[in-house]
Amino acid sequence: MRDTGGSFASSPFRYHPLIPALRYTYARYEHLKHDVGDYTCKVSRRERIAGRLRPREVVMAKVRHRVMEAERVAQPFSVYLKHLGPTRLKGRETLFVEGRYSDRVIVTKGDGGALANVMLLLNPAGSRVLSQNRYSIKNFGMQSIACELIERGMREIKIDEYLNEWEIRYVKEATIDKRPCMFIQARRTAQREEFSFYLTRLFVDDELEVPVRFSTYTWPRATGDRSSLLEEYTYTDIRLNLGPTDADCDVANPSYGFDAHQVMPPKDAADKVQ
Repeated sequence: MRDTGGSFASSPFRYHPLIPALRYTYARYEHLKHDVGDYTCKVSRRERIAGRLRPREVVMAKVRHRVMEAERVAQPFSVYLKHLGPTRLKGRETLFVEGRYSDRVIVTKGDGGALANVMLLLNPAGSRVLSQNRYSIKNFGMQSIACELIERGMREIKIDEYLNEWEIRYVKEATIDKRPCMFIQARRTAQREEFSFYLTRLFVDDELEVPVRFSTYTWPRATGDRSSLLEEYTYTDIRLNLGPTDADCDVANPSYGFDAHQVMPPKDAADKVQ
């Protein structure tokens, strides 16, 4: 994400009602970028894909942020996921390490059946992955949530001439998983064809200073109708900066269910993976 933090105050849009919320979110993004090298957590997600709200999925996650040293990647962005539910996905494992394994995401079938450990190497931005997910795994995690909110908000305000058509709420005594949070809600009060933005909700953990729930909603189809959930991600059991080793991001980790011998196919075969 390009650095927008210093431009908020001097921007011609500095009086837009979204700006305080974007400043607040940018500070959380900077905290994640500079002070959080890794974390483990449980993630619950609901996503609407191709018009259908998919069942809630719950995963245990290990995330390592990219670390740069002297203009080189000293620690690549890495994600390991293990599905806890629903039943059809329980036990599925997913691993992505930036720049490794032909830059593919490695996925097991899961579900506990005879084919539970069957593996696929997939293009993280390919149609097969995105038919089941709103975002690539390259955009997984709390840092990407903050980045997405900021970029989405900046795109919106740059074409927005209706500053009085916003309702912004701040609640300082909200909770997620019994932990105190700041709650921010941004809602447009009038629907216009040029704007996709309707309602976004963000919860930020007071102690950890990281986003722990992010959700967006579509416009109601008609007056009096309820809006529809587009996406919701909730992070709980968060542990920051535990310092995972390279083994935590290795397909050969003996505690994982991957078959390391299948992961590095000949280059021409890997290039055909979709």
